[in-house]
Amino acid sequence: MSDLPFTDAATRALQASIALAKDNSNSVVSPLHLASALLNPAVADGPPGTTQTQNQGQATLLHSILNKAGGDPTVVQRNLAKLIVRLPAQDPAPDDVGLSPALSKILQQSKRLMSEKNDSFIAVDHLVSRTPAQLLRLIAHRLGCRSSP
Repeated sequence: MSDLPFTDAATRALQASIALAKDNSNSVVSPLHLASALLNPAVADGPPGTTQTQNQGQATLLHSILNKAGGDPTVVQRNLAKLIVRLPAQDPAPDDVGLSPALSKILQQSKRLMSEKNDSFIAVDHLVSRTPAQLLRLIAHRLGCRSSP
């Protein structure tokens, strides 16, 4: 991950997803952690030095997408939290967490998209555009659905 160039906002989202995995004693960071971080206005879109209360009224890119699609970001965030607590955890909590294969794939696809768009950095929009299909597959798998979208 260190060899990939991220914008400040994308870096904050990834750091928040790592912190979320550690807080839940997960040994790997999954797309669920990333999606949860991308829905959090305090980490995904806030400029450096702003607090959570300063960003509370701001909608993230993923919020906007969900709203335009007729979804409720609050319900999605709640369901993501339910799925995250069901992920395998270890006790004691790991000091370092790795990336799940699904999240690694999202990061590589985001890097490809960055190159295709001739961008210099992987931004939040690159991550968001590559997360939904992977996330839907993972949610379907976690909920026991036989066919994935």
